[in-house]
Amino acid sequence: MSSIVFHNEKEILQKIAEDDEEAFNILYEKISPVVYGVAVNLLKDPFQAEDIVQDIFVKLWSGRKTLPLVQNLENFVFILTRNAVFSYFKKVTLETKVLAAIKESTVSNDTTTFHLAEEKEYRKILQSAISQLPPQQQQVYMLAEEKELSYNEIALSMHLSRETVKRHLNLARKFIRSYVSNQLHPCVALPVCICLALG
Repeated sequence: MSSIVFHNEKEILQKIAEDDEEAFNILYEKISPVVYGVAVNLLKDPFQAEDIVQDIFVKLWSGRKTLPLVQNLENFVFILTRNAVFSYFKKVTLETKVLAAIKESTVSNDTTTFHLAEEKEYRKILQSAISQLPPQQQQVYMLAEEKELSYNEIALSMHLSRETVKRHLNLARKFIRSYVSNQLHPCVALPVCICLALG
């Protein structure tokens, strides 16, 4: 793993802990290639490695208040990445079992009522997840999902680069998938997360 060293590392981590999104973007630009390199080496799958990168940065932002306590960023990021890869392998195994259970289940007569209730619960949880996003991520997500704007249209509207918009949207979707899957029953969360992943 290549060394993660850049000027004012402690200052950047402190600023991120204080909700500074610009500092977070600097950290992303610096260490995302390193995270990707570790993930693709372990997974042998470049597409899933990209997902792992997004997962790591969701975790970093969610736990930003503790970042100033990090003594060795390189080791910290490596451990996060390794754990994310292990979690992915466990998740794949679990989702395979859940999908098999869904296929074997019998559809009851009150399926419509059940799904309406589950959809109402999902919408409530989704709104809760959106409200916890950082301001820029929240705005990008709403423009993409509700107004169905393209990356370029959002970038123009918010005066951001296309890549920044793409990163914000990926992070937002990752956080929401994680939040929803933790709140809903696995059999409900799995189809929802698959839909979000395709978005």
